[in-house]
Amino acid sequence: MAATLVLESHSEAQTEALAAALAGMVDAPLVIALSGDLGAGKTAFSRGFVQAMLGERVVVSSPTFAIMQSYVGGAWPVYHFDLYRLAGPEELEAIGADEALFEPDGVALVEWASLAGDWLPQDRLDVMLEITADGLGRRVLFRAAGLVTTQLLHRFRQEYHAG
Repeated sequence: MAATLVLESHSEAQTEALAAALAGMVDAPLVIALSGDLGAGKTAFSRGFVQAMLGERVVVSSPTFAIMQSYVGGAWPVYHFDLYRLAGPEELEAIGADEALFEPDGVALVEWASLAGDWLPQDRLDVMLEITADGLGRRVLFRAAGLVTTQLLHRFRQEYHAG
């Protein structure tokens, strides 16, 4: 059975802080699959995560036209994918994404993850961001199905609610 956690974010800064808190608990390579409508906060989540992993404020924007941006210098390299303009999952192999997704040596953040088809591993953390009815907040649903990501999500739940 998959482990889930639902949290609320009331600002872009809070979404970044949520991601930063999660990044602080990463102790193994993993894939984080981000989904949500345009403007739901996928890039804000990615920015908070990357900056926390690197331990410094860096410019993190959605790599829509490059498809992937690498960030190194932290405990784990981070590969930030934006698949919005991907014509099909087969393009992932052409850019060498297969290694970053199936045998990651760091963290792969994948925006518009549904466009990857079967290219994502089963043991991944799905993060779905939804705009709340009032349009001001975000509902953030975390779902983990594999051993590594389930353990990470359990630790995150305990630490986040304790803090």
